Order: sequence, then C-alpha cells, then structure tokens
Amino acid sequence: MAITAVAFRFPFKTAPNEAAPGTPTGFTAAVSGPLQVTVSWNALSSSDISSLGVTGYSVKRLNPDLSITAVTVSTSVTSYVWNSLTRDTLYTFGVSSVMSGGESDVASADAVAIGFPSL
Repeated sequence: MAITAVAFRFPFKTAPNEAAPGTPTGFTAAVSGPLQVTVSWNALSSSDISSLGVTGYSVKRLNPDLSITAVTVSTSVTSYVWNSLTRDTLYTFGVSSVMSGGESDVASADAVAIGFPSL
C-alpha cells in the first residue's frame, strides 16, 4: 500500500492572509517512519516572541474521531514527532503559538494517510 499525503486545512484555520500575529509559518507534515509523522514549522523571531509574550508552541493532531490531541513545546523547538499512529488512518496536524493572552491562529496543516504493508 502506498503512503499518500493530501493537502488539507486544519478545521480551525483562518485564511493565510488573515492569520493573527504570532501564527507560525512554513508548517509541514511528513511521514518519517513506520506509524510516525514529523511536523515542523519556522520559529518566530526573538522580537516577535518577546513583543507578543509567546511562551511556546501548541502542536495539534486532529484524530479520526474529531478529538484533538495537543502537546506544548518551548519556543526553541520547531519540530515534533507523532508516534504510534494508527495504520491506514487519516490525521490532520497543526501548530499555534501559545501567548500570555491565549493562542495564535493554527498554521496550515497537512493530512497524512498512513499506509504500510501488512507484515
């Protein structure tokens, strides 16, 4: 079975030209191993981190049951590996900046269908 990547927007995303200040850019999601996907994004500038009060990034995964799993990482981190994903399942990934007053918009995300041959 082939591994397929499909362009998709995170359900809570505004249009790119309407993104709030502090929204991460350059977001990608790619299959990086058996049942794992690595997501990455561009770091905010130190001046943006300081002026917006950014304390970290919230890395999100929209699960097939439409629940959201989120992990918060520090501002020095610009990638995250999601492990132990379910075979042949469609996931959607996103990232936002965590600020003292809440979160930025969720950056554009990719949906990745994980398909591996049966052993």
